[in-house]
Order: sequence, then structure tokens, then C-alpha cells
Amino acid sequence: MAEEPVSTPVRTAKQRVELFRATASRTARQLAGLMAAIPVSLPVIDLLRDEFLPDAQQDHVAEVLLSGLLRRCDSDESEVCQYEFFDGVRDLLIDGVPIGKTTAILDRLSEIIAQKAGRTIKSFEALLTVLEESENGLGESALPFATVGLDVLRRLGGDYQELAERYGRRELSFIGETATQTVDFLLEEREYEVAKVVNFPLLQTFEYEPAIITNILERFEFETATISRENEEWVVHRNRSSAWGYTESLNDEIGLEMVLIPGGTFVMGAPEDEPESRDNERPQHEVTLKPFYMGRYTVTQAQWRIVANYPEIEQQLNPDPSRFKGDNRPVESVSWYDAIEFCQRLSAHTGREYKLPSEAQWEYACRAGTKTPFHFGEMIATDLANYRGTSIYHTSPQGEYRNQTTEVGNFPANVWGLHDMHGNVWEWCEDDWHNNYEDSPDDGSAWLSGNTRTTDTTKPLRGGSWLGKPRNCRSAYRIYVNPGDVNFNLGFRVVCVPPKT
Repeated sequence: MAEEPVSTPVRTAKQRVELFRATASRTARQLAGLMAAIPVSLPVIDLLRDEFLPDAQQDHVAEVLLSGLLRRCDSDESEVCQYEFFDGVRDLLIDGVPIGKTTAILDRLSEIIAQKAGRTIKSFEALLTVLEESENGLGESALPFATVGLDVLRRLGGDYQELAERYGRRELSFIGETATQTVDFLLEEREYEVAKVVNFPLLQTFEYEPAIITNILERFEFETATISRENEEWVVHRNRSSAWGYTESLNDEIGLEMVLIPGGTFVMGAPEDEPESRDNERPQHEVTLKPFYMGRYTVTQAQWRIVANYPEIEQQLNPDPSRFKGDNRPVESVSWYDAIEFCQRLSAHTGREYKLPSEAQWEYACRAGTKTPFHFGEMIATDLANYRGTSIYHTSPQGEYRNQTTEVGNFPANVWGLHDMHGNVWEWCEDDWHNNYEDSPDDGSAWLSGNTRTTDTTKPLRGGSWLGKPRNCRSAYRIYVNPGDVNFNLGFRVVCVPPKT
């Protein structure tokens, strides 16, 4: 393959927060923002859930705790698990929370701490006043809370920063001396089933009983390219980029590289004025997708061979179906049924749900934020993809016709790190075929006839192939064939959706 993953040994706070926001559920993102206002322990998280975010469940708590934003900071013998944010993370999370919400959390926790000590106060400022008079007047729980609270006020700026600096100038002795003290002022600690949500790659390796998380997301580097018209010539510009992903181990030697596709909204289909576009690519419509993972490459023959030897689910698989042989060439001559069986076997083996992409997922991932016919730009060239180069698209130049598949990763990726989205082999999608986009889903799900997947209707293919014309490689182009058809230009790649709500 052209590139090997390059892990980033030390992640910055910005990288941690960006990756969390790209992969986490909405509720988990909200919960993390609330947690940034206080010292983090399981009892305190319970309070936040009860008082400020009742929709947050244990899965959302585990999502945050295992996100790579925090690390354990208590001793192994501690009865209450405590956590601290990595340097800089708390500030970035606070910036994303309305000031009123953050101050409400500080005030409410101040009130509860005071109640436990037999005092009545209604604000964080009042708590600071009491602590100034007597550090032990509210119990040990108040000290680490006040320390974090002052840091939060400084981050909020304005009058809040002035308040924090005023108490800081008075040199309260608890400042900076209580990081290891326990915030345990709540009445109960609930049982957390963290292992429920650990069956998916996470940002950092944590060890929990009884599960040990071994799959992690890694940053990898790759080459991208764009093509533009300059002085009557088409010029290719190459750049380096990076993305996040993980490798699913298929055996001791070979893995399946998966790329994080961030959630977002895009316009699916081709506009009327796109050269050589077709009516089945319309009407254009907005689709909003949640984050998912997609194969960095189409499934290779080496990967296929391994999974074909996994236990059968519904049908047998030929371990060597391809016409153009090569471990790192895409597997081809596989039917839609074959691809579905591959996904089922892989899912059973890994415990994660792998499937074919929906058409919406495929096009969204292919475009990677672009609106042009190709993710490279308005044009395509055989320096960038494998297709019938003796044909031309619109005003594109002629190029090489290789008359066979090429190894995956031989050409530059799009900006999300996906290779060969244009050309090489057609890629099966999960949907049933529809002649246009009237009444199509707007959530990125596969469009199924009668809301159930049928096995006897024609299925869509995307991406074009080594055999086809350049117009077939457009991001919006789509064709259909029978699900049982096999040909030496039909392949696929897989997606995996995080099990989060």
C-alpha cells in the first residue's frame, strides 16, 4: 500500500477535543462540557446528570470517561474514582458551554456543599467568602471544587475573571494545594457498566475490569491532490494531509484500515449544469449524517481471503474470485450477496457491525466537503485515478488506459483519507435501486424498498472502474446491476457505525 499509518505519540488538547466532538454523541458532548466546570468523580457526574442533563445515561458517561479527554488521578485503593482533564482540555470544553450554564453548575454545587455542612449559601461567590473565613468550614470537599471553580471563572473572562483574580490576590491557602482531595459530598455512587460501550476503538488505551480496550484511533498521513486549470493547461497540485482511523485486525499479519468520517450535512446528487450528469442523480437534496468509519481502501484480495475462511453465516465464499491477481489489488468478481456475507462474517468475528455503505454515506465520504464532479476538482486525470484514460470527460485530457485494476492506495486520497473513490472498481452499496431521489431518506441511511432490505432487487454501485469512462467516476454517478452479478470490475468497501446514541 502507498502509505502506512503514522501514529501521533502525544496529542494536543485541541486534537483531543476535536476528535471527541467528531465522534461522540450529542449528549456525551453536552455532558463533557458540564463536567469541565467541576472536579470529576462518579458521584459528581451523577449530580450533573440529575440536575442539568437528565437524558444522559451510563453509556454517555462511559463515552466521556473513555474518550481520551480525561485520565484517572486517584490511587488504586481509592473508594471513589476521580478523573482530571488533560492539560488544556478543560478550557476548550468550557469555551463551548454557555456562560449561564457554567455558572449555574458552580452555584448549584456550592449550594449542595453548604447544605452537607449545615450551611445555607446560594452562589459560588458566597462559598468562596465562607472558605476565606474558614477553610474547613464547609468540609474537605469544598477545597478542590473551589480550586477548579476559580480556574473556570478565569476562563470565562470579564467580571468572572475579576472575581477569580480578587480571591487569588487574597492568596487563599487552598489554591493549588488540593488537587488530590476527593469531592465526595453526594449521597450515593451508582454502579457504572463502562464495559458496555468499550467495544469500539477509543482515543486512548484504558484498562477496566473485566474488559481491556486494545483498539485505539491513530492519526495517519497521506497524499492528496487537486487539479485546476492554469494557463490553458490542467495542473495537478499535491499536498500532505492527515486523518484519524483505526486498524481492525483480521489475523496476526493483516488488518483492515478504517477512517473516521466526521458527521455533517451535504447536498447529495448533481446539479443540472454538471457536465454529463443524469436525471437519476437528482433532485439534489440535503442529507445529514452522523460520524461513521469507512474502509480506507476497497477490500483487498488478501483481506478477502482471510474473512472467506471465517465461519460461514449464510453462504459460502470463494476465497480467490478475482481475475487480476494480487494481495493488494482490490477483490473483484464478487456479487452483492458475497459482499453482504463478508460483512456478516467480519461482524461476527469482531463483535462490531460492519456493512456496505449506503449511497448517501458513500457519496458524502467521496466528496469530503467538495461540490465539484470529482473530489479532485472539476476534472479528473489518469495521474489521479484508474479509468479508461483514452476517453475524455468534458474538456479533460486523454491519458493512460491500464486495462486492469491497480493496487489499492496507488493514487492520492481525498482530504478525509479515502483512496480510490474514483475508478479502479465499482463499489456495492447497501440500498435498493431507485430511479431518482424523490422521497429519499435525509439521514444517510440506506434507502430500502418497503423499509426492509430485499435480496432480489437491483442494487446501486458507485465510483466507476478501470474499465469505464471518466464520467462514470464522478462523485454523483450511479448505476445498478442485479445483486447476483459478478464481473472483474465489481468490488466494495465497508463501513462501521459506532454503537452510540
